[in-house]
Amino acid sequence: MTESEIVIKSIFSGYNKLMLSRKTLDEINVFPVADGDTGSNMTRTMKAGAEAVKYDRDSSVPVILSKCAKAMLRSARGNSGVILSVLFKGFSDYVKDIGELSSKHLYAAFDSALKQAEASLSNPIYEGTILSIVAAAKNEASKNMQESFVNAWINISSACALALEKTKDAMPELKSEKTPDSGALGLYYIILAVKEVLCGKNDNSMIAPNVTFRKLSAVHEDDYTYCTEFLIMKENSFPISLLENNLEKIGDSIAVVEDDTVVKVHLHTNFPNQALGFAMRYGLLTDIKIDNMQLMKNQK
Repeated sequence: MTESEIVIKSIFSGYNKLMLSRKTLDEINVFPVADGDTGSNMTRTMKAGAEAVKYDRDSSVPVILSKCAKAMLRSARGNSGVILSVLFKGFSDYVKDIGELSSKHLYAAFDSALKQAEASLSNPIYEGTILSIVAAAKNEASKNMQESFVNAWINISSACALALEKTKDAMPELKSEKTPDSGALGLYYIILAVKEVLCGKNDNSMIAPNVTFRKLSAVHEDDYTYCTEFLIMKENSFPISLLENNLEKIGDSIAVVEDDTVVKVHLHTNFPNQALGFAMRYGLLTDIKIDNMQLMKNQK
């Protein structure tokens, strides 16, 4: 396979792992809200990226990653989907600037992903979340710059497995059940999928090292009713901080991510109408989605 074909196969393999583990990831979802949709949201988001690049075998690796990230951003679902999309965007932005991807670039690529995710979140939390997996990948990548790409990724995968194990003790909701963070586990599956493609292995096993799955009995209540998402079609450039400041007055779990043409917004709020009103100051809105989280939890 060419490098481009390996990347496309890795993206599809990551999507397949998420799809096969979707129900489990939903069941163990407690953070930031126990609404049981992390697996579904990450899967939908990853599917958009995979579908966008399935015919791009003649494109370069930077082009494929950039196209995948753009599609994921536009189709991102939920807090976990938005974070996943911005991680892909940060990684692909670095690769696009460099024009290639090798083991010596993995540290900076993961660093770019982590920084963009941090910048997009109103309250980034590292310990016990999906960000802890990226931090582990970044740290391990710094030690493997002279290794082959395959060996570097194998070592990164192992480091992420250890970081995943630690998420079980990071939060009271997870510690009581010895369950890993759902978003962290989803990202780990994607990293594991890449390793399997690089090593010529097609393993659809959903069991990560030392992880036991149990449906959580704990209920994590949230102060807000509506999960609100939309895209702003950028008419003119504007400081994202202005929008974020207004959104922080009416909600939390805020993620705001932009590329050259759109801004993706996610938040939990009791006033979705106000959130939409703030956003309309900056451009036309599309892909508006408002879900009642309390109703969704009661239907689980």
